[in-house]
Amino acid sequence: MISLKKRAAWGMAISVVCLVAGIALLCFGHASFDHAFKTGVADIEKISDDDLVKRLFFGMLPLVAGIGLTVLGFIFLPLSLAIWIRNPPLGSKLTFRGWKTSEQRTEGELARDEAWRAILWGQIASQSWILEFFLGGYRALRSLHSPPPFVIKILLLLIVICLVFYAQGIRLCRRRNPVSVAAAPWSWKLALAINYGGLLLFLGAIAALLFFWYRP
Repeated sequence: MISLKKRAAWGMAISVVCLVAGIALLCFGHASFDHAFKTGVADIEKISDDDLVKRLFFGMLPLVAGIGLTVLGFIFLPLSLAIWIRNPPLGSKLTFRGWKTSEQRTEGELARDEAWRAILWGQIASQSWILEFFLGGYRALRSLHSPPPFVIKILLLLIVICLVFYAQGIRLCRRRNPVSVAAAPWSWKLALAINYGGLLLFLGAIAALLFFWYRP
């Protein structure tokens, strides 16, 4: 059976590969989607809406894959490095105060774990649409006065994805118990801010986009 330290070494190697591949795909995917979007708008009268959606979908795949690989690399690289350095016994979990078994973990640490699961769902949802601001997608969409049908379909897909992720985070926030909140108040405040605050900002951005499109 492979030791935990060897598994951590393999994890570090795979994480580095994910980071390199993810960053490369992000650079390529940004250019690919930008090219697909510009050519799609230029050829909108020559091709059907379905062909346009397919072209944009395949242009977006490298960007989505790059985001996923980069996030995985950033998560698993420090975790694998910590496992390799400490070489903890099986069944241990990394906490802010080192490696501990389930029997050694306090009520506050268990409460923080619950809160961070909610934070993770909100973070995934937020990065799905906030990234559009940095890539210029929101600015490009806002410049369209009469958006074509394929743009509406892509926007609806983004709305559904974000709402599903926010709903998962909000579900965990609503199911929190007072004992858990008292044991880890700041973690739960962060979870509430990311999920509820992120959802409100997302709905505000969509409302602003619709206002620019359909204002009289």
